[in-house]
Amino acid sequence: MFAKTQLTTLAGTPFAGATRIIMLGIGILAISVIPAMADDPMAVFEVGDGNTAADLTPNCDWNTLNSGKTTNTNTPSASCPNGGPDAYSFLVGGASEKAFTTGGSKDSSLIKDWKWSNTSTPDKDTLTHGYGASFTDTSGHNILAFGGERFDVNGDANIGVWFFQQTVAPSTGGGFSGAHVNGDIFAVSAFTAGGSHPELDIYKWDSTCSASHYSTPTLPLPSGGACASTNLKWIFAGVGGTICSGGDACSSVNTAPITPSWSYAGKGGAIIPIAGFYEGGLDLTNLLPSSSGTCFTSFLLETRSSQSVSAVLKDFVSGSFPQCHVTVSKACACTALHTDGSGYDYAAGGTVTNDGTGPLLNVKVTDDQIANVTWNCGNMNKGDVKTWGNVSLAGVTACTVSGGTQAGQGGVFTSASTSLSNIAHAIADTTSGPSPTQITFDATVPCAYPGTNSVCASNATLTVTNSCVTALEAKPGNVVVRVDYTGTVKNTGNVNVTGVTVTGTNTGSPASPTFTIGTLTPGQEVCYTNNAASPIPGCPSIALSDFGPGPASTPTGAANYYPNSLTTANKAIGVSPGRARFTGRVQASGTNAATSASVSSDPTDTSCLVCDNGFCPDSPKP
Repeated sequence: MFAKTQLTTLAGTPFAGATRIIMLGIGILAISVIPAMADDPMAVFEVGDGNTAADLTPNCDWNTLNSGKTTNTNTPSASCPNGGPDAYSFLVGGASEKAFTTGGSKDSSLIKDWKWSNTSTPDKDTLTHGYGASFTDTSGHNILAFGGERFDVNGDANIGVWFFQQTVAPSTGGGFSGAHVNGDIFAVSAFTAGGSHPELDIYKWDSTCSASHYSTPTLPLPSGGACASTNLKWIFAGVGGTICSGGDACSSVNTAPITPSWSYAGKGGAIIPIAGFYEGGLDLTNLLPSSSGTCFTSFLLETRSSQSVSAVLKDFVSGSFPQCHVTVSKACACTALHTDGSGYDYAAGGTVTNDGTGPLLNVKVTDDQIANVTWNCGNMNKGDVKTWGNVSLAGVTACTVSGGTQAGQGGVFTSASTSLSNIAHAIADTTSGPSPTQITFDATVPCAYPGTNSVCASNATLTVTNSCVTALEAKPGNVVVRVDYTGTVKNTGNVNVTGVTVTGTNTGSPASPTFTIGTLTPGQEVCYTNNAASPIPGCPSIALSDFGPGPASTPTGAANYYPNSLTTANKAIGVSPGRARFTGRVQASGTNAATSASVSSDPTDTSCLVCDNGFCPDSPKP
């Protein structure tokens, strides 16, 4: 049932709006004004029904997000049907966990003045879990939701919720790290058993509220709020009968026992008793138009001695709340092999995206393998994408680059490893000023080796050639046959081959000569019997020697051996008895400069016929 009228809210001046009248299931009539520009938090998430089940439009409640949770996490179990959350936090508490200590731990105090210890708190003030979520509704408004449970309900309690722009967390030694930033949000409620919608007050951290004491502001609050305590400006005042009916904020407790979708272990068992569960929500955009672009990084739920801003703090749970978020993506692949075996070139790059709910300032990307190089991406609005490194995308702005070498600025680096993990690091400011709040994101990927089309695979291969002639040589008391030979060795691969040698295998003397070459670069060819460092045409021309008187001379740069046996073979089918011949074998070997693997050529066999009158016909005589 709905009726329209004209009323005045507690949180502002009179205006034309609408009143929503809802008969709740427990028979309580809730009346509140719907501001002309207000977005009802309950239209996004069920924060006013006092239970955890998704049983109302928009059909999303804590059972949806928290199902099965047992540990702290920022990952919801499922998304809501209408989208989101943008950020989420589930926190686990319990007896003898961290709790506030000392009287200086107050919500109006600086974070550096907060203290904690591992101690117990009264059962009614002990939190078993805390949870928060943020959503962007169809109007682009920032909706914050929060909730938690108590260990026992043997008395009233008060609950407070902080959304911090900086990372605020308990630190070693009993203190807290982080600091308040103007615009941090604090919501506080009376956690009572007397009604389904406890009072809800909302404050923002405002350092201009610098007096040591303030009188309670007169309601309705003026536009923009009023200082209610040191550092705290009151921006929303709501009582049970004026909230959760279409306004800017809402809070509720359970009026019936609840069995949640996550594990609850209270004093009475696994069922949350009446007034053991609390939840709330607010339209931050409408409550605080100046918050446009604000995003939060951490979240804290606390119990307190009263609803007063000066209340003593008791139990708490805290954790990250990644509403501000930057993501860096990257790819890394081997693009070139160093032929001398000194390493490989890799190209890295990707995109950086503002996938949070507010703008980011001074976004930068670095790569752990590329020293002194920074990609400066500037300020990025929600949803902006830019490229960095070796990646270029049509229509996408590239981050500018500074430092390092030209290759590094292009996203290229060198490594001797073929099994490499590469990390890209993004950092962004979420607030301005000399000490900005920062968020980070790391992306780690393995670098692809040997790269596209195996471009970095080393292919170390050697080939050898051999040619020979026979000659007669006169020695004292003898005429002997001598075989003269020469040939080349070539690196036909794509990487240096080191320690190259060519070994001959002859049926004579010397039987196994070795020629030392050294290093061959890709494509390099040398004459192994001549100056090994000499490229072609370093091999001498060898020709048949006359069978005349006197010794025949081996050409300079050729090698020879004196065979001690021969074989015969027919070069033409049907020819007999055939011709005499001498056969030698050569083979090259070395080491792959990139992998240190051994490299060998195929063996090459060469036969030399014994010819008369210094002439060898193409076909032997019959």
